[in-house]
Amino acid sequence: MKAAFGERFGVRFHGPSARWRGSVTPFEGADTYLIEVEYKIKHVPRVRVLNPELVREQNGKRLPHTYPDEEGRRNPIRPCLFVPDEWDARDSIAATIIPWTCEWLLHYEVWLVTGEWRGGGIHPEKKKPIRAEDRKKNYATDSGA
Repeated sequence: MKAAFGERFGVRFHGPSARWRGSVTPFEGADTYLIEVEYKIKHVPRVRVLNPELVREQNGKRLPHTYPDEEGRRNPIRPCLFVPDEWDARDSIAATIIPWTCEWLLHYEVWLVTGEWRGGGIHPEKKKPIRAEDRKKNYATDSGA
């Protein structure tokens, strides 16, 4: 990160994780955003937009391509930048995550003006956990009982 962005990003290390904070401006004339990138070994990076606070809903539509608030709290928005298989631990955060965040912020600013998300993207369906009673029912059915 330092090689790519110099002193624009500060870093803190804690055990097997690192947290970078810095400002990005997605395009000339755009707002400047304070972001935080957290990376834990064997996990994908997580990005939060800390400042300014992003608009979460507009004209009854939720801001697309974001992760839900954690534990029911209004946390800084976490943009959905990629599907898990799209990023690998050998990839440079400076060469992938930061540009992807800037691209997401560009589409966010377009969404603010037009109300349409033009950034594309997909959200894989979340698998519902199997309830214990359903697991037992399926086992009984599969075993011929």
